[in-house]
Amino acid sequence: ALSDRFKRQHFILIAWLAFTFFYVAMSFSGLSIAMLFGLFAIYGLFKAATEGVEKALVADLASKGMAGTAFGWFNLVSGFMLLPASLIFGWLYESVSPQSAFLFSGSCAALAVLLLAFWVFSGPKHKTPDSNDLG
Repeated sequence: ALSDRFKRQHFILIAWLAFTFFYVAMSFSGLSIAMLFGLFAIYGLFKAATEGVEKALVADLASKGMAGTAFGWFNLVSGFMLLPASLIFGWLYESVSPQSAFLFSGSCAALAVLLLAFWVFSGPKHKTPDSNDLG
């Protein structure tokens, strides 16, 4: 897998940038059918690129013997955050405009990219199987 050749954090960062681009681009009205197909292709690549890599990163960062707990917390937090995200998106879509809902989602994704970039480039260096450490 590509995430085994490159740092998982960098791989996720690039995928989340594509996710941000998708939501910001969806906020523009007047998209053609071809543009929509292209955007959904980007979204599909994002999903394919992050689904397993995020879980692999959780496994890499989990302490020995704590992988099950780490996966539990990862899924719990992800699941709990989906409800307010969906409610806010739906409220913005119906009450304000579809464009505002997509722009808000893109803004949240951009914030996540910035936080991840800060963690990747200035945070503590975590040992991962792909760190190419020879000794």
